[in-house]
Amino acid sequence: MLTALKTSNVATGKALADAIRATKYQGLLGDFAFDTTGVGISATAIGTIKGGKLVAAAG
Repeated sequence: MLTALKTSNVATGKALADAIRATKYQGLLGDFAFDTTGVGISATAIGTIKGGKLVAAAG
């Protein structure tokens, strides 16, 4: 939200909504973005550490 406020240069209306939807974030838990309706979407991988290495969890 703070990124969107900075990039839109406004705090209301369509410009802010568009800026929120355009915001992409790569963080500790993976990539995060908003879809065209404004719903947050993220890709998260879950794994375990075996032998000192991260291994994807079997599902």
